[in-house]
Amino acid sequence: MAATGGYNEIDPSNPNNWYTANTNISIRRCTAGTACDESAFALLVDSGPFGGDSGAFYAPYILDPQKQQ
Repeated sequence: MAATGGYNEIDPSNPNNWYTANTNISIRRCTAGTACDESAFALLVDSGPFGGDSGAFYAPYILDPQKQQ
């Protein structure tokens, strides 16, 4: 997942949280920091809440420092 070349982010307020975008609308998170590997990324956002719409090949996203999940 993280190795596919999509957009990646590391949470500046908690560097153990790593995020990656996958094809269509799919954003995943790993909370293991440097121990993150492909199997450690859990689905965080998918196209379901958006009526099943698809998006860019890799959906762009930002981390909002005001909102923690």
